[in-house]
Amino acid sequence: MNEDARPVETLDHVRSILDSGVAYFPELLDCVAVARAANDWDLVERAGTALLRCSTGRPKRALPSLADAARAIVTAYLARAADLDEAAERAAAAAGVLAAISDDTDVTGPAAKAVRDRYRWLEELRLLYSDFTEPSLIALCSKLREIDRPDLGVEAATKALELAERFAPAPSTRAAALTTRAAAHLDLGDPPRALADIRKATKAKPRDPYVLTTHARVLTACGHPHEAVEVAKDSFALAPSLRAANVLLAAAAAAADDETLGEAKAYLASHPAPEGEISASVWIEVLAAEALIVAGDLDRAAGAIAQLGRDPRASQAKVRNLAGRLKSARKARQGRLL
Repeated sequence: MNEDARPVETLDHVRSILDSGVAYFPELLDCVAVARAANDWDLVERAGTALLRCSTGRPKRALPSLADAARAIVTAYLARAADLDEAAERAAAAAGVLAAISDDTDVTGPAAKAVRDRYRWLEELRLLYSDFTEPSLIALCSKLREIDRPDLGVEAATKALELAERFAPAPSTRAAALTTRAAAHLDLGDPPRALADIRKATKAKPRDPYVLTTHARVLTACGHPHEAVEVAKDSFALAPSLRAANVLLAAAAAAADDETLGEAKAYLASHPAPEGEISASVWIEVLAAEALIVAGDLDRAAGAIAQLGRDPRASQAKVRNLAGRLKSARKARQGRLL
């Protein structure tokens, strides 16, 4: 049977494939993506589990897609949590599902690694929750943002600030909590609240590179690209890094600052692409597409993502991730216009 014979465009297609008892790796990749886009978490869990169980013999280059499937299973559980307490309970349930997959002797190689890595991630999340100190809650906020629950991240960072206020916190602790909460507000499509938090964080720690890179991201999202470029330059000068260069790239793209854009691209081009990217030049194009999304230039971002989708060197898992981020950005923009 031709692996690409069946369409995977609707939830009915996904159900039909999963119910058929015979599904192929490319089909299941698309099943996970379609179910996630529709927020059908039961189907996400089913498709993700099926994908991991049918991955025997897949080469190492399949690891990003398999890791995304394991992440999708976790997201499926935590997406339905109403608060931090329920998130902890659902994390335990998700860990049980991954443990059952890991115990399957047919799950080997990259699939087994993807499951083990995400299981460890869940265990770390549960430990952070049980510790319930300021540093743990700040780290918990970051982890919750990774699985598309920035709203719970805001809750965790707010609890960290409440705890810190009782004991006259050090400026670094307060700045870290405010910065992490600002990033979560930004994920939620609420730049004004993010800006209020990050300005307080910058006042507390004016030369902290992480605070400054987040400040630059928030300024870009708020429509202040020229100010964002200056803040991003300060951050990059203090501590050159891939993250700082990426933020500088986004700010420069939004400000149409070609000179700074070229400097950021040059830095990124001179450093190794992350493991899993076939080509450094492709990686630069991925970062450029991300920069356009952050800058709010969604039409140009769509064009860049479509071009990547046609490039055989690009990771299609990354292309799907970018397409999902673009869709979320468009939904957030429509919500603000209503």
